[in-house]
Amino acid sequence: MKYIKKHLNLGVFIILFGIFLVHIVFVIINYTSEYTTSFNPSYWKMRYEKSQWVVPNSTNSIGDDGLYAHVGWNYITGGNPALLNAEIPPLGKYIVGLGEVLFGNQNILPLLVGLGCLIVFYLLNFKLFANKVLAFVPVLLFSFDPLFTSQLRAPYLDTTYLLFLLLTLYFALQKKYIFVGVFLGCFAATKFPLGSLFLFAPILVWVYLFDKKHIKTFALGMLFWPIVFVLSYTMYFVKGGTFFGFLGVQKWIAHFYTTGVKAQYGIVYPMILFGQWHTWFAGVQKVTEWTILWPVSFIGSVFAGIGFCMEYIRKKKVKIEYSGRVLIFLWVCSYLAFLTFTPVFPRYLLLLLPFMYNLTIWFLTRYVLRPY
Repeated sequence: MKYIKKHLNLGVFIILFGIFLVHIVFVIINYTSEYTTSFNPSYWKMRYEKSQWVVPNSTNSIGDDGLYAHVGWNYITGGNPALLNAEIPPLGKYIVGLGEVLFGNQNILPLLVGLGCLIVFYLLNFKLFANKVLAFVPVLLFSFDPLFTSQLRAPYLDTTYLLFLLLTLYFALQKKYIFVGVFLGCFAATKFPLGSLFLFAPILVWVYLFDKKHIKTFALGMLFWPIVFVLSYTMYFVKGGTFFGFLGVQKWIAHFYTTGVKAQYGIVYPMILFGQWHTWFAGVQKVTEWTILWPVSFIGSVFAGIGFCMEYIRKKKVKIEYSGRVLIFLWVCSYLAFLTFTPVFPRYLLLLLPFMYNLTIWFLTRYVLRPY
């Protein structure tokens, strides 16, 4: 029986992986022109200098992908990260610039980073499910998500942000806290620095609940968090910047976000449940990437949280084998709390969806398909 089950699981995995592989190939083919066009620094510099980033009310606007393409090249060729696009930390843009140098194209490395996200997501899932089929199902679902595939065609920062998030959580589950500190620093150095607090908090709670005996090792690992963040500004210091000036840059970043656009609280929930984006600039818009899996996985995540609470009430503790999913659930709650009070763009959900898929698959296999 075990022999049959083993080979049945292998067969299902091969079928699922085949579907995944065919889909990824079609995505790449669909974006072929994005990956075969040579990067032209002069062109993107010209586009930037005529854009809304330099000329108020410009009619020659560029998106974030064009901005990061130009800024990434500027950084990787020695530019000062405190003088251009300073409102966002530099690490993600250095990675964009690295891709431009290595491949002569700004879009190939984002594709590889996105594929790296799927690999790390699978490794994290396998750590939680200990079953390659169940571990792969959330990966397959996420790989089909239009929000994810749309990020593979251009140098956005969100897939890099997601990769560092996944690595942070993966090494937390491995209890390798030095790596947790390193990738938490990378996470902070990619987009919104204070956002890393919303990742640190659930990890801290999880360590306290399930690995309290290693709390000192955890504290030591967290020293790498600010070190890595500061190191991402190395060129700023090489260019003569001071530590107090560095603190001034961070103050500017905080000021930029806290005094920026304002939106209604809680706009993330109609976005997830109904695909309705209550914007602060053009009324209610439809989220083109929305799929029915968003509300289904949200509801599944809620029920997963109820399941954890039921287990705690019945047994006064959550089984240690489920502790990893508690960490995932804590991250979902923490990030949703952050998004509740933040002007949300749809791409922000990239850091939420894979984990809701994970929790939903766990809930279904634990309480619906194999109830106890």
